[in-house]
Order: sequence, then structure tokens, then C-alpha cells
Amino acid sequence: MIFLLCIATLLTTNLFATTVNTIEQLYKQVERDPSYVRARLQLAQALQKNKQHHEAFQHYKAVVTLHTTNFDAYLGMGQILTKENQLHEALHFFKAAVKTRPADKEKQKTLANALLQLGITFFNQHDGASALQTFKTILQINKQYWAVHHNIGFTLAERLGRHIEAIEHYRTALELNQNNPEVHFCYALSLLATGQFADGWHEYTERWQRPGKEPRNDITTFERQWTGEDLHNKTILLRAEQGLGDTLHFIRYAQLCKNEGAFVIAEVQKPLVKLLSLCPYIDQLIPMGQPVPPFDYQIPLLTLPKIFKTSTSTIPANIPYLYADEKLEKKWPFDMPKKSATQGNIDLRVGLCWFGDAAHGQTKFMPLKKLEPLMQLDGVEFYSLQKFTGLDQIKHLSPDVELHIFDDDFDRTHGSFMDTAALMKHLDLVITADTSVAHLAGGLGVPVWILLPFPAEWRWLMDRSDSPWYPSARLFRQKKPGDWSDVQKELLAALQEKVAIAPAKKLIEQKDRISITC
Repeated sequence: MIFLLCIATLLTTNLFATTVNTIEQLYKQVERDPSYVRARLQLAQALQKNKQHHEAFQHYKAVVTLHTTNFDAYLGMGQILTKENQLHEALHFFKAAVKTRPADKEKQKTLANALLQLGITFFNQHDGASALQTFKTILQINKQYWAVHHNIGFTLAERLGRHIEAIEHYRTALELNQNNPEVHFCYALSLLATGQFADGWHEYTERWQRPGKEPRNDITTFERQWTGEDLHNKTILLRAEQGLGDTLHFIRYAQLCKNEGAFVIAEVQKPLVKLLSLCPYIDQLIPMGQPVPPFDYQIPLLTLPKIFKTSTSTIPANIPYLYADEKLEKKWPFDMPKKSATQGNIDLRVGLCWFGDAAHGQTKFMPLKKLEPLMQLDGVEFYSLQKFTGLDQIKHLSPDVELHIFDDDFDRTHGSFMDTAALMKHLDLVITADTSVAHLAGGLGVPVWILLPFPAEWRWLMDRSDSPWYPSARLFRQKKPGDWSDVQKELLAALQEKVAIAPAKKLIEQKDRISITC
């Protein structure tokens, strides 16, 4: 999880001037002279400090009626409306405060802080356009706030998918503060998303310099880190980082190390050990947390693309690079659930995975209910590849929808991902959220349709329906956050087309097998 940087620690605030007058005394002054702006302003500020927001707001309104360019009144109204979660109204008054162009530096800092907190609130509520507008308003006060440029870049990238513009603001932030690893890291993600891999991989190494946010908290430095030295007859230790999907995605680079003549040791997450033991290019596997054997060099797995100078045209896509267990693969045709008596001929067998790590929240994943129109198509049989999270969504499906569910033994007795991999080899298609299942299917070379939220992760690049990482993948992209309707329509049309051509395709494949036999 990446967080917005906060300039609040860089700015001092003095929201309320100390006054010896009590609220009662200020009320009396205002009663004696309703046009006394200073007394009414002090009363509003004292009421605000006392959390009497409604009364304070009314007196601030009276102040701006008497004095239309009163900075403190506009600021106070914006702060109160922010507290009341009337965010757009708050922004209106903060903008009015900016227009008064206060010369006092402390007032500028106070307003910048108020806008900063408002922008962060907009961001957290997934209102990227308002967050962007708010952060840009701060630059009207001072263009030198590096953290604001970072926040603008981060909002452009992570809420609006506008990485090209984000890059410019990250660069400005780095010109103003070149030593902040968080900015370097976010800059890297936008570079990678736009296919600028050379600079992107270089900046991406900064992920290890983010205090408290390192990819692994048990390793902070890498003694004898490989930087491209000759690997012939050398032992290299590849160290997994981040999630299971990242390991499945980048373990392909172990092939390249093997081709360099290395003895390859891969330290990976325990659930992946059995699956990756089937990869002939890995000489030894170590579960994370276990002592590592001697080595000549070591390297974090996601630093390998930098060392191998990977570009979009040189991505190692020697597919398959992941493998199913042969015995399980032969066993699964007999263990697959049979079609119901009400179904006709089955032309396609499709695996479904609709949910991933719950830490990402609901918005990243298309609800299973949205896939129901696909499951109502004739000639298609659906199998659940979902494990652990998201299973509660099954009960919301219509009674006429048939989704084959496997028992708790699935992927347990034989090991994590082992049954899934073997089953996938007998499926015509896998439809999945952006999870480890997507990387498994892609690494196996199984046809896979990946459902991407807006904006998608950097690895899927921008505005394309294919992936240079996975030749068998097709990408279905959400066009705006929270709205899966376009993806649903595109999926349904694509699957209908696939169903229509499936019988002819299978007949051709059958003839090819007969001719090979002959």
C-alpha cells in the first residue's frame, strides 16, 4: 500500500490566536456593534475552537458580508465544512481564502495544511478529480512544496490513470527533494506503466529504501548483491519479495540465470515451494524463513529485470515457464465434476477466480454476480478456482446458475496451486481477477482473460488488451473506477464468440491428432 506524503510536518500551524476575552465577552461586543469585524471574527474563532461549529459558521458568514476579502473567515468556514464532511463546499471557501492572497507566511502554511488534509480525504474517498483540484490549489500558494507535487503525481497515477502527467510532477518533486525514496518509488511505477523500463527499473530499486514499507521486513541489505557479474559455475540466490503473484510473475528470470551457467537457488514463499519444484531451471528451493545455504551472489527477484535490461520488446516470455504435475494432470479428467442432466453439449470449460487479497478492498475485483450472464450461456461449463476469500459471493448467484465447486481437499492434500495448475491444463479458458491465479495461468500458457480495475497495476501497461508478459492473456480493462458494466459487456460478447467457434476448432484439433497418429 502506498500512502500520500503529508506536508503537515513541514509546516507550522497556528489556527487560533490566543485571546483573553471569553466567548461571553465577545458576544457582548458584537451585540453592541454588529459591524465590528474584529470582534465577530474572534467570536467565530473562539466558537470554532470550542467545537460550536454551527454558531461559528454563522459568524464567519457575517464577517465576509462585512469584509469580502477576509482570509480568516474563509479559512474558518472551510475548516468547519471539512469537519462536517461537506468537502466540495469546503473547497469553495478554501479557494476564496487563496484569492485573498495573504502575505503572512503562517497564514499561507495554515491554509496549505487545510487544503492538504482535504485533498487526502478526497483521495481516500476515491474522488481523484477533486483530490487533484485540491492539491493543485495549494500550488497557487507556493509552488515549492515538493510533497504536494508528489501528491498530485500520485493522484494522477493511482486514481486517474494519467501516468504521463504524473511523471512530470514526480520529476518536479525530485528536483525539490531528490532524496525521498517514496517519490522515487512512485515515479518508478509510472515509468514502468508507460513502458519506460530502463529508467523505471532503476528507480524501482528505491522500494528497499522506504522506511517501514520495504518489500520484506526481514532483509534490509543484500551482501554480495549480483550486479551482472559472470555467473558461470557460480551460485546465485534469488530472494522472493512482495506477493505470491509477484513471485510467479518474475520467477521466469531464474531461467535466464540458469542460461548464464549459474546454480540457481530460489528462496520463495512456502505455498509456492511444491509448484516451483517442477521448474527444471531451479536447482534448489528454500522456503522463506529457513536458513539459506552458501551462495556467491544474491538478488531480490524483482531487481532481475534491471540487471537483464528488460524492455517491452525483450521481456522473457518463454512460455510455459511454470508446470503442472504430470500425475495430477492425468488424473484430473476423471475427477472433474460431470455436467448436469439439463445441460446440452459442453463446448468450453472455463475456470473462474473473481477475488484476491482482501487487503486491496472490494473495488479492485469484479463481483461474481456480474459474471452471472456468462454462466447462463449454453455450452459452457464453469469451475471455481476461488480459494479462501470471496466464497461468500457464491450464495448470491441465481438458482439457475451452475458453478462447480471443489471440496476443501482441493489444493490442500497435493499442495498449494498443485490441483489448480493441473486442472487448468484441462480448461479451455481461465477468467480471473488480477491475482496469483492470473500469473499461474499465464505462466502455464493457458488461455486467460484478466479483469483489470481502473487504473490497473503497472505491469499491465496502459491501453492495451494484450500483455507482453503473457502471450496467452487477454486484458479486459475497467474504464472508470467502480463501474464494471463495460467489462461485463465485453466479456459476454467475447465468450459468445468463443463458444460459437469452439465446435469447429475442436474438430480441427481432433483431425490434427488423428493425422499425427497416422
